[in-house]
Amino acid sequence: MTNQTFHQTGRQTPILPQDFNPLDFSMSDLSKPDHSKGPDLGSRPASRPAFTLIEILVSLVILSSLMGSALGLLTLVQRSNERATSNRLFRQQVRAFAKMFREDADARDSELLFDSNGELRVLTTTENITYRIVDGSKISRVQTTTDQQITRREDFDFGAGIEVQLSQDPADATAQWIITDKRFPKQPITVIAGWKEREA
Repeated sequence: MTNQTFHQTGRQTPILPQDFNPLDFSMSDLSKPDHSKGPDLGSRPASRPAFTLIEILVSLVILSSLMGSALGLLTLVQRSNERATSNRLFRQQVRAFAKMFREDADARDSELLFDSNGELRVLTTTENITYRIVDGSKISRVQTTTDQQITRREDFDFGAGIEVQLSQDPADATAQWIITDKRFPKQPITVIAGWKEREA
């Protein structure tokens, strides 16, 4: 009978011990976890790892170092931009001065004269132009009529740290403006113009 039932249902009837009594078990026994197969992982939530004080301090040190490096790089870029802007303005001033000085020196019937005060005068039949060094780093250009009335004045400011010198070479009949950036003393800029002797 047992074998016939097994073949018909396809299941095997569990074999219980002879002293098994279902009344010996209660609902409380069924609700108790069985630790014989290992700990019950679902009985309590898994604990999350926390950061230690040393880890927090190391993170703060690394973060402050990165912020300091970024700030230093930003300052370096800003200073580089300021130097580039200053150099560009300096070059523009030098080009503007060189153009005007050469136009004055090459004017028709012009004559260049040096005086004892370190001034350079460009004399023509209708006007006089005086170039003067101011504060060692500026060049002032004053244009007057023959009766000393000022008609135009311009100042070429090359900025701080610039030294301007004026020299003449009678042998070559030239006047030289030497404009030097004190940061690069071996790279001066020279503006040269020649003059013609006025006929007696």
